[in-house]
Amino acid sequence: MKKPSKLVVVVERFYQLVKTSCLFWLDLLRGFLVYGWLTAGFYAGHYWHRPGEGAKYQRRNYHLEIAHQNLLSFLATLYLGSIFFLGHFLKRIKVLPAGGQLVILIWMLAGALYLVYLTVLLWYLQKEQHLVAQAFLQTLAIVVRKPLTSLSVILSLTALAFLAYLSLPLFLLVGPGGYLAMTSAILDRTCELTVTA
Repeated sequence: MKKPSKLVVVVERFYQLVKTSCLFWLDLLRGFLVYGWLTAGFYAGHYWHRPGEGAKYQRRNYHLEIAHQNLLSFLATLYLGSIFFLGHFLKRIKVLPAGGQLVILIWMLAGALYLVYLTVLLWYLQKEQHLVAQAFLQTLAIVVRKPLTSLSVILSLTALAFLAYLSLPLFLLVGPGGYLAMTSAILDRTCELTVTA
């Protein structure tokens, strides 16, 4: 069988990025923007890894059922909302006191680590969906034991924020899919799952 040309592969990959992003935004809207982050990331991640199965098949056969799912999504919404608020607030203020700078830095680092934790949690649940009880501790172990992996995921978040700053329409079109592609590649290369049943 003849291999497809590089152009065909690039077009198919771009289509997969766009469709993954669209599925992410639809699921996020289904969760009313506040409670849909984990569900949207979960189903978009499944589509990214298994595009041949189709979104309807995945929705019927894969389910995200973790404790405090709405609380985790709400905290992500709270953090992302505060980042937008801080961005607008800092544009208006020219000089910030040293204590204020420290508080903002700590808040941004803590939030970034939380988003890294959620990213690794979703990746883990896509790989080992039947081990939901161990997911929280296994994810924490990965985040703590692999600081370079965590830093790479933070850099992916930074690239995503930079894309949103440069071109919001392009971010909406390929942002979530690109983030899933980058973080999945990073986590698949650097983390081996040590599962104990």
